[in-house]
Amino acid sequence: MVSREAPEPTSGEFRTTFEEQNFGLPLRDALSNLAERVPLVDVRFFITALLIQKDTGGNLAELLDELSRLIRERFRIHREVQIKTAQGRLTAIILIALPVGMLLMMRIVNPSYVNVLFNDPIGLKLLAGAAILQVIGSAILWKIVHIEV
Repeated sequence: MVSREAPEPTSGEFRTTFEEQNFGLPLRDALSNLAERVPLVDVRFFITALLIQKDTGGNLAELLDELSRLIRERFRIHREVQIKTAQGRLTAIILIALPVGMLLMMRIVNPSYVNVLFNDPIGLKLLAGAAILQVIGSAILWKIVHIEV
């Protein structure tokens, strides 16, 4: 039913899973293939719930209802985290862009003051060191402000 009524690409993935099972692949293997094709945590939750329900029995409708509630809650928490970390992300963007922006501005305002960095061998080493530290700092800042839900 999902392969007929859901929009693409969902219907195509479920159609492929249904066809694999019809061609003799066990349900567990067909669902594992689905998890490999669609590497989402929510799909893994769905597959795990289906396999547990198949082994233990129980009310499938209630299980799917609870799973949909869980997925909606994950999306809500993700949006909330995005809102609460917006200031940190903006600060990270400003801190990452500030050194490069200042260098460009000083190059425009007073080129002789900055040209020493580009003309002197020690200045080039300092610029290279600053660039390396900037990349490391940017990676650390980006890791801090991007929280995985």
